[in-house]
Amino acid sequence: MVNRSENPHPEYPRTPGTPGVPFDLLVDAVQEYAIFMLDPDGRVASWNRGAARIKGYTAAEVLGRPLSTFYTAEDVAAGEPQRLLRAAPSMGTPKPRAGACARTGRGSGPRSS
Repeated sequence: MVNRSENPHPEYPRTPGTPGVPFDLLVDAVQEYAIFMLDPDGRVASWNRGAARIKGYTAAEVLGRPLSTFYTAEDVAAGEPQRLLRAAPSMGTPKPRAGACARTGRGSGPRSS
């Protein structure tokens, strides 16, 4: 029997309000995509292995940090992170105009096809 109060992967803390351990394990197993959730204040509330690989931050380094962490100084000055946060409630999943950058400073946002 699985004890849902225990997190089998403490390096990727459970997010309150998520469906539980099976869901967390499924999301965490995805390495091809950065999957993370923001809290209502725009701070990182969950982080999967794909996000760690793509963005270059461990969960411990990024949880609680603002969305602007993933943007260049120019994009922050232009208000891009704030634009996305304002748009999120009505759009569900707004797409960045230029794409957010990884810790290295290189882009890792959505690619257009």
